[in-house]
Amino acid sequence: MDRYRFSGITTFNDDIQGTQAAATAGLLGALRVKGQDASAIVQERIVVCGCGSAGLGVSNMLVKMLVRHGLSVEEAKSRLYMFDMEGLVTTARGDSVDGTILELARSEEATVRDKDDLLTVVKAAKPSVLIGLTGTGGLFTEEVIQAMNECNDRPIFMPMSNPTSRLECTHEDVRRICGQRAIYMSGSPQQDVVVDSKVMCASQANNIYIFPGLALGAFLSEGGVVTDSMVIAATESLPEMLEPEDSAMGRCYPKLDRIRDVSCHVACAVIKQAHADGNVVNPLLMRAIHRSAQVGDDMAITAYIQSHMWSPNYDSPLVHE
Repeated sequence: MDRYRFSGITTFNDDIQGTQAAATAGLLGALRVKGQDASAIVQERIVVCGCGSAGLGVSNMLVKMLVRHGLSVEEAKSRLYMFDMEGLVTTARGDSVDGTILELARSEEATVRDKDDLLTVVKAAKPSVLIGLTGTGGLFTEEVIQAMNECNDRPIFMPMSNPTSRLECTHEDVRRICGQRAIYMSGSPQQDVVVDSKVMCASQANNIYIFPGLALGAFLSEGGVVTDSMVIAATESLPEMLEPEDSAMGRCYPKLDRIRDVSCHVACAVIKQAHADGNVVNPLLMRAIHRSAQVGDDMAITAYIQSHMWSPNYDSPLVHE
């Protein structure tokens, strides 16, 4: 990603940037479920399980989002706990940890052996958000879920691995222990669960919410780059598409049957950010941006985007006599 993103070829890495945007947008959606706006993210304590490219990408995006809402970099890092197969990532592990991961390591003097299992970390850190990007099915055990439930009014569970067999926990696991209080989203499809006669939705964190709009916005801008600020704009725009009934049912992402409208909205946010950064060189798009600025809405930009969206409509191959 670092090699090509500023090469003049419009490039982004979906495993890193798409996943970090989709996951962070889901957390912002979870805040809406709690009746809070995005600024409330600074109150969350987050454990990220998995230090691969996706886990590191999500962690870096969370730090950026925390800083965006008023924390210093060091304060933002203090809200984050990274956990891998060796345990909690701390500076005590030194050269045994990749340098990019070590930048997010906690500075506890305690050795990793003191906190070498997830349950111990959850009990010590008392996180409000538990994110899984490990590919380890069942990592969020009943004891871990119970510990999260005991230290939070509205615990947020984000088992993001796929396929379903590798989910860190299922929707049913969480509802059985936490009831309606928990907020749940997963990387693999899960069924809704009825709790005390109320349907609790299982949100799926799918990169499809991000990459079509992000790619289209960057392509139409013709700036040859996908910047971090454009990815953040895509992230923050997605929860704006949630409707009141979505949040009432615990849904952290818009319904997929609205994906074309969602993608258009994301593309619009990406284009506006690209323009603010000086990365829009498409003259026709510039005209649309100026028209929208004159009237105070995004209709001209949206119309331009929609005119360039592919529609999968085909004539019937059947010959009718």
